[in-house]
Amino acid sequence: MNLKDLTYFAALAEQKQFTAVSEQFGVTQPTISYALKRLEEEFESALIVRDTTKKSVVLTKTGQLVYELAVKIRREIAFTKEEVALQSIEKLRFGLPPIIGMYYFRDLLKKIGRVRTIALFGDG
Repeated sequence: MNLKDLTYFAALAEQKQFTAVSEQFGVTQPTISYALKRLEEEFESALIVRDTTKKSVVLTKTGQLVYELAVKIRREIAFTKEEVALQSIEKLRFGLPPIIGMYYFRDLLKKIGRVRTIALFGDG
């Protein structure tokens, strides 16, 4: 399964028109059609019904499920990218008065789990 296919499908589910999706991504309409076809083959089910009178699409029950999961998958991938980017940050340094640093931020930073070690004004 291709992530781009899911992205195109989610946009199609939201915009309801192949033309709008192809313009959004700067690809041809057949690109969107082939992406949809690959997903339908993968899931062995129709995902949309074409409404030729309105030149739009309607999601099938399976299509609605795949759309909802595609949105979640895209959200998870964005979150993963953010987390990976945070891993490349070596140190975050900022200054606080000792009373604030010692009593408030130490436990807070440990709880959010993004700080491996905390050194406040020379203590470990």
